[in-house]
Amino acid sequence: MWEIRVVHVGRFADRNLGAAAARYAAMVGGEWSLRLDSVAASHRGEPERVRREEGERLLARAPREAYRVALDPGGEPLDSPAFGRFLQALKDSGRRVVFFVGGAHGLSREVREGSQRVLSLSAMTLPHEMAVLLLTEQIYRAFAASTGRPYAK
Repeated sequence: MWEIRVVHVGRFADRNLGAAAARYAAMVGGEWSLRLDSVAASHRGEPERVRREEGERLLARAPREAYRVALDPGGEPLDSPAFGRFLQALKDSGRRVVFFVGGAHGLSREVREGSQRVLSLSAMTLPHEMAVLLLTEQIYRAFAASTGRPYAK
């Protein structure tokens, strides 16, 4: 089974967004596995210190051999078909994938530089809960296209 892990900072304050992300994750199945994993948010105050502390927590949850993808507004934009092809190529290579979603202050330099790819979900700044939801929906969309299943809306 091929594993995709979404590691994000903080819990879902909005239960509806959390439930929607969990729903998309649960719809991924068969040869694919999608797991959501949260790390505690830092409350250190200074943004750089918060990013560094949260970054250490994010990186600690990623298997060493996994292909790492950081989500950042300044990253490379992909449309849905290109994102699906990207995931299919990783699946074909057999490498597990970890996506990193930062907290209120974004991702640390260490997370961005320690990732093999930096992608953008939008040029706009999104709350991390919304970013996790959008990412899980796109992963489900790629899964449905890859396996020939109809996209369940």
